[in-house]
Amino acid sequence: MKGNILIVDDQPNWRELLSVILTDDGHKVTTATNFQEAVDLLKRNSFDIAILDMRLVDASSYNIQGMEVLKEAKKQQPSIKAIILTGYPDHDQKEKAVNFYKADGYYEKAPNGKPFDIEVFSKEIFKLLNEEKYAE
Repeated sequence: MKGNILIVDDQPNWRELLSVILTDDGHKVTTATNFQEAVDLLKRNSFDIAILDMRLVDASSYNIQGMEVLKEAKKQQPSIKAIILTGYPDHDQKEKAVNFYKADGYYEKAPNGKPFDIEVFSKEIFKLLNEEKYAE
């Protein structure tokens, strides 16, 4: 199944990388750079998956706008799947993203200084898009 995917990241290189990967996999991709742009897109469009950078705008540990976008996404589109991406891994934030905000995945942009694994990420997108199909 191919999906309609929203990518929200303040860093153009990450928006472009994810967009290219997912478009090459056959998905329709829409991008946003900040909280307000993402919320506006969620009001006007239906998405299967939202891929959200945890810290939009700055690197402050108090900046969790990506999870606030997730909260808004789940409110507007309850069936949307969501993945949180971060360049600032934090175990407590991961637990909060998955358990409180109900993220379906949590990925580090450079896990332990290693390159982002495109293949694993693409497989996760496929799995999320096909979960309901296999659950029946």
